[in-house]
Amino acid sequence: MLTEKKDVINNKIVNGDPINLSFKFISADVLMLIKSVVTKKLEKHDLHFISNAIISILRELLANSFKANAKRIFFQKNNLNINNPQEYIKGMETFKEDVIEDLESLEDDIFKSDLTINFNIIEMNDYILFVIQNNVAIIPEEMERINNRISLISQQSDLINIYENIEDETEGAGLGLALVIMFIKNIGIDPSVFKICSENDITQTSIQVPYRLKPISELHSSP
Repeated sequence: MLTEKKDVINNKIVNGDPINLSFKFISADVLMLIKSVVTKKLEKHDLHFISNAIISILRELLANSFKANAKRIFFQKNNLNINNPQEYIKGMETFKEDVIEDLESLEDDIFKSDLTINFNIIEMNDYILFVIQNNVAIIPEEMERINNRISLISQQSDLINIYENIEDETEGAGLGLALVIMFIKNIGIDPSVFKICSENDITQTSIQVPYRLKPISELHSSP
């Protein structure tokens, strides 16, 4: 259930106050509200022309957070230790085959759990900060895989090269992260402002959207 009502959110957009939305399941209503809030925030700073790209990025990041929560519930439900390498591989095989394409099958378990997703928007002096948090930690193997992917993707300029370099059968080819970083570059944002960290059972993904965007050619020419 969302923590703030729409009229309260609209007032916060006008006043430039931080916005926090909290929910367990990414329903169509949740996505519609997020789209509306993000669009209004960007329009306020004359960034409406990147609304579709930013919304696509945030949807991908929200989906990743939701899948992470669903994964933890799936492992608990099947008495598998996610920190055990052998059990992790075994669990991921079933999770990919039976669950990831039908996440609604875990809907009841998700609502009964204490796992949530928090979506925050904060207006800073030079940029809008979008933050997504979910209350499960990324295990070291996952974090290493994510960091490796981000490093490789940031050095590439097209999806073909990315796919050839980051294909990973453990959890898919990582094209979601690739698309996020390519979107970030193509709208004039330095990929270094995209961050993922995990500490004390909280995983946080954030992106800074500057009020003044860089020329795309400058970003693609960066090492």
